[in-house]
Amino acid sequence: PLLPLDRSELEALRDEVSALETEAIVWVIQRALWSGLLNARLGESALAQKNIEELQAIPSEHEAREEGNARPDRDPAFVEPPEKVRVMCEQAVALIRAELAWRQGDPSGALLELEKMTSDLPYTWNAYEHYMRYLRGVIHEELGQDEEALRWYGSLGPTSMLSDRSFTEIFYLAPKHLRMGEIHEKLGNREQAVQHYARFVELWKNCDPELRPLVDAAEASLARLR
Repeated sequence: PLLPLDRSELEALRDEVSALETEAIVWVIQRALWSGLLNARLGESALAQKNIEELQAIPSEHEAREEGNARPDRDPAFVEPPEKVRVMCEQAVALIRAELAWRQGDPSGALLELEKMTSDLPYTWNAYEHYMRYLRGVIHEELGQDEEALRWYGSLGPTSMLSDRSFTEIFYLAPKHLRMGEIHEKLGNREQAVQHYARFVELWKNCDPELRPLVDAAEASLARLR
């Protein structure tokens, strides 16, 4: 979430995601969601709304398709229950709307959308649950609700490497420690700030060059606080 991307890079990523060819319903939903989030980040609200409309149409289309394909020899592992698909689409719509509201300067409206999301999701959906929790932390921080922001950042790991959550949640571990360090420093919690800054620096000590300024700033904060 801290990777700096310019507009051309975001557009290329959006176009790559949108061009993904798949018939698996979970990936169809994720394609629309990722495209919607990227369109919201790009300020393309009309395109993001089209992604929302696509997601809203999926449940009924999927249910009709499943009724037409009902066969006793189908592998249950490849059958997605209509209720599960409906919930996934509702979650995706809420997340895109939250991203749109936040990017348009309406953090309170974004929180209202995020509150519609739940943790009762299939394991393939964990990446978006993790982003939802990170975004809630960011928005609460922007609203000056530091304790609530700390609670949401703190909900992101660490988890066992055997956990389904770990493979996507790990991307948020370093950013959450940086954010928590900054909040604790602002609140005057020197010891906690040092702990989080130190953990951030340890996690990103071998980061890519474009991320190095963040590590340098955290190291400067550590030197100031110690």
